[in-house]
Amino acid sequence: MKKQSIREKNRVLLDENLEKVRAINWPATNSGWVKTIRTSLKMTESDLAQRMGLNQTTVNSLEKSEVAGSIQLSTLKRAAEALNCELVYALVPRQKLQKTYYQRALEIAHTELPMVIQTMKLENQLPESSSNLEEWLAQQIIEADRVHW
Repeated sequence: MKKQSIREKNRVLLDENLEKVRAINWPATNSGWVKTIRTSLKMTESDLAQRMGLNQTTVNSLEKSEVAGSIQLSTLKRAAEALNCELVYALVPRQKLQKTYYQRALEIAHTELPMVIQTMKLENQLPESSSNLEEWLAQQIIEADRVHW
């Protein structure tokens, strides 16, 4: 049985937790979260501006900057607090971290494989069937903690 490293255990645990976030059916909104929450509470821009200590024009600009992706996290946090919300900031990988990590190990293995094959030939250690040699090398790279970016 293969012993899991602490990093691998952490990746697996993180993958499990991120899977829950990925599974959430996020509402599609072209208006941004601030405006979507504000309007669902029947709160006007003026109401939010007052709660944030700003003017209505600034709240309007804030909502537009959120949609544009240029809003500062500190401003978004202030808006969330004024809306009685928690700001949740997350990076959700497109695929499991374990898969990304293994794919990187395969890329390294692919680069190193010609040299490894040459060395194995010189030492008369090349197996007759080398169809899984790249996967084997990737596993050796992972076990030696040699995955780098």
